[in-house]
Amino acid sequence: MCQSARPGTIAKLCMQYIKSNKRIEQSTAAVTEWVFRRLVTAVGDLGPADFGFAEAERFQRSIVDSGCKAVTANIYVKTARPVFRWALRNGWIAEDPFAHVRLLTVPEGEIRIYEPDEFERLLTGCRSRLWQGRILLAKTAALRRGEILNLTVADIDFGRGVITVRPKKETAYTWRWLPKSKRRREVPLAEAVSKFLTRYIWPDLSDRQPYFMLAAERYDRIQQLRRGAELPDRVRRCPDENFTKPFERIRERAIVADGTFHDLRRTCITEWLENGLQPHEVRRLAGHASIETTMRYYVATRRALIDRARAASQKVIGAAGYDPATS
Repeated sequence: MCQSARPGTIAKLCMQYIKSNKRIEQSTAAVTEWVFRRLVTAVGDLGPADFGFAEAERFQRSIVDSGCKAVTANIYVKTARPVFRWALRNGWIAEDPFAHVRLLTVPEGEIRIYEPDEFERLLTGCRSRLWQGRILLAKTAALRRGEILNLTVADIDFGRGVITVRPKKETAYTWRWLPKSKRRREVPLAEAVSKFLTRYIWPDLSDRQPYFMLAAERYDRIQQLRRGAELPDRVRRCPDENFTKPFERIRERAIVADGTFHDLRRTCITEWLENGLQPHEVRRLAGHASIETTMRYYVATRRALIDRARAASQKVIGAAGYDPATS
């Protein structure tokens, strides 16, 4: 039971929650404040005990009515919910007002994966070995952007062919960082990628730079920022902030019509399943909380599979002696 004073309004409840939560990330605190400003605008700055299920639903509707998509409304609800659960644990409200608020159904979008020829063109579209290494790691180990950029020498076991994704501590040479899952996991290091890293990346690293996928000048700049002030969470998550535009230029040079860097991870996950790995194995390698996330948002149908299915259907029709064009 918290001994601090009962907050008089939901705006004060939010601030007290952030202040008392010593482990909350700066970015999470900022988003929570933003969500509660929207919440107060929608229902008024009520007392916590006066905010019930009806007000929670009204808040959810107001997000959609403002033109936001269902996925955004769900994020706002998920952000507000922990604050009220915290208030419930402290005895300031009788029940969680969001407990029975159902999340909105999000339409499934198309999952983009790169075909083999597109992947080859992406590699040739790179103008630096560093970017080739980033693309290889995403495509063969299903690493996220932040995981690649926070990869250190100590995380790679070349002998075993294993990459370890794990939290980093604040030291003279590394900064505090947590993976999205906040848990340690191991992923495979393909032999060809291992040879690439040892031949082209490792020799360029100085003794004082442990980060494999950061340019020396960027690492030095981050070290300057650390000496001057606290390193922002956004930089910890993505140490190379000039990331999206360079990848788009690589894609344009490769004449690949669309796609994001994260789609390389989706491609890898799809290929693991295509090559016989079980869904629960892929879920673990990908660092997903559930198999549903793996199968719903990351697994796509390859162009070649559609071609084989079309040929199979045509074979069945042909064996039956039926020709729709002449019937």
